Amino acid sequence: MNSLHLNFRSLLTQVVTSIICLSFLLTIASCGDLVPVWRGEIILSDYTLYYSDLPREFEIEISDQNAGQELRLELELTYYTGLGRNELPIYMVLEDENTNVQEFQTDLVIKADGNWQGVPDENEIDYTITHTAIPSLTLEKGTYSLKLYANDDKEEKIYGIVRIAARLYNKEVPEE
Repeated sequence: MNSLHLNFRSLLTQVVTSIICLSFLLTIASCGDLVPVWRGEIILSDYTLYYSDLPREFEIEISDQNAGQELRLELELTYYTGLGRNELPIYMVLEDENTNVQEFQTDLVIKADGNWQGVPDENEIDYTITHTAIPSLTLEKGTYSLKLYANDDKEEKIYGIVRIAARLYNKEVPEE
């Protein structure tokens, strides 16, 4: 019985590794001409994204080279499977140096058809999911503040988010 359990665990490990590798290769293949512009990461020590207070904030610097180009914002979240919801509603506020504000919202589907979405972490209770939060965005040169909030006023907060990474990609290769 133990050897059957070990063989099943080994097979399961190989399947998960293959899925992760395939996902990585498909991500690279689907990027096409996407060029990384900026990346930020926040570890949430209290595992909470709040509705109105305490936004999770990133500072983004846009260079001359990427100014005026069409960009895409991706969010990568690591979440705890015990959060008791199927979606993570997120409200985003992007503010430039002159206090011009752009507002966006997105819903990350984290559970569909009874299955957790994304890639399971080694601890088997956290999953990481990547989501295109803003498919098209054009910014001028300068410094921007990106604030993330829970977009669920019924709950006031979303507990169970471990990490948030945000990435901006240029959809075209900028000319030098």
